[in-house]
Amino acid sequence: MRHLEHKKLWIVAAAALALLAAVPAPAKKTREAAARKGCQVAVVLDFSLAPRVTELRDPQTRELKYSTKPVESEKDIKGWWFGSLDVFYNDVMGNAAADVISDALRANGPFKIYSREDLRYYYADKRELIEKKFDSMDRKTVDQALLALNPVSIGREIGAGKVIVGRVCDTETRVSRAFGFYTSASSFWVAVYDTASGKIEFQKQYGGIRAFRTQYSNFEKDAQQIAADISAYYAGR
Repeated sequence: MRHLEHKKLWIVAAAALALLAAVPAPAKKTREAAARKGCQVAVVLDFSLAPRVTELRDPQTRELKYSTKPVESEKDIKGWWFGSLDVFYNDVMGNAAADVISDALRANGPFKIYSREDLRYYYADKRELIEKKFDSMDRKTVDQALLALNPVSIGREIGAGKVIVGRVCDTETRVSRAFGFYTSASSFWVAVYDTASGKIEFQKQYGGIRAFRTQYSNFEKDAQQIAADISAYYAGR
């Protein structure tokens, strides 16, 4: 089993490397448009999702056993009696987080934001290439290969001076099965790469537990703060 997992990771890495030099994007055109606006181009890449923690009660000892699994769109049940919760997960929240943060930076940030629609075309071209080169890959493995692409290389390829990346450590909606009260919890990390130096210039952790909010509106709330923090950081440089 471990041998198969290592082989799968090797295939993902090989696919990512194979894609770095493929599908040239209109980098010069993007840079020229930004120069006319007098600001630098930044692109917000899809956020990756950390595996979520699962729990299962041992029928013999009644002790909780913990493990992890990839995030999928599904419902789980946690707790018991009046504390019992329906917990909802969504496997598209990495994309959704990037979308709302991109919108917030476009409205109130210090950069010209590269279109998320154009970025989807970029990823679609990469997906087509990887499926042709590695025709035995399933869709989830292809998704992993796309997320494994070097963010600095992507930025340079599309003509962006800054690349915003993120890692969602936790995102879920918790609904009380007894009272209907609901909250959404999130925890995620955001960083800004400079493509000229290849180094991270800004990074910060965000998130929290908020009542009567969906996972999406939770990220919308944090996106405004992220735009303000990044603007303040680059204004002071």
